[in-house]
Amino acid sequence: MAELGLITYQTEYDPQIGCNISDDIHLHAGTVLALDVSGRGCCAARRSRGRMGKSAAQKSRIWSRWRWTN
Repeated sequence: MAELGLITYQTEYDPQIGCNISDDIHLHAGTVLALDVSGRGCCAARRSRGRMGKSAAQKSRIWSRWRWTN
């Protein structure tokens, strides 16, 4: 999907697992159109992910670096 310009991301080396992981992931509007996801579905996913990220960050005391873009 990155080759099609539907998603962009950075990678970051994680020494704990010994490999690169995707970080700072941005989904573009074309991604939503290609997957035929409704606007309502996107909003619900953002809210759900935000709650998950907050609870996980609170448990592990690590800041979640996910960002969602339109």
